[in-house]
Amino acid sequence: MPPRPVPAPVTARPMTGRPVHQRCVRMLAAFPLALVAGAVLTACSVGVEAGTLDAVSLTQARADVGQIKIRNAIVIAPAEEGDGSAVISVTIVNDGTTEDALVGLELSGADGPVPVTLAPRTVELPPETATTIPGDTVATATVTATADVSTIEIGTYTTATFSFANAGSVDLPLLVVAPVLWWAEVADLSSDADG
Repeated sequence: MPPRPVPAPVTARPMTGRPVHQRCVRMLAAFPLALVAGAVLTACSVGVEAGTLDAVSLTQARADVGQIKIRNAIVIAPAEEGDGSAVISVTIVNDGTTEDALVGLELSGADGPVPVTLAPRTVELPPETATTIPGDTVATATVTATADVSTIEIGTYTTATFSFANAGSVDLPLLVVAPVLWWAEVADLSSDADG
């Protein structure tokens, strides 16, 4: 009988690629990144009014009427050392292609409407523009000391009626805040514009 051939010895082949545990670690590290990217990218194409991008403070009122958007509206109570006037701070965005104007503003009081003094009497709202009162314009909105300011108590809400030349009117509740910190600076902008 012929001799049997002896098989070649089995030798270990070197591993190609990374060990299994390194691949698992990399996949686990990539998973949270994929989740975050998915959450971030879900609101990319829906514009500036996207629900996920819409951080709205509970203290600042907002409303839409026609092409007009009212944002960050709030009443700043009279300062103790001031003339007794309350200030309304608001940003009004004319989102349309035609000009509009804020022609009236009043607060609801215990004995009826409390007039708000607009300076100038008509605040022009150019198309596709945001107007901040008081702030980047010379416009102001104040409730004078002779008015029924007793209804403007810090920490409460008062209803404001904004009237526009073209868009019409809208009511919304405004929070009354103390004239401290940031709000004191905003109130000072109003007195600087009046003076």
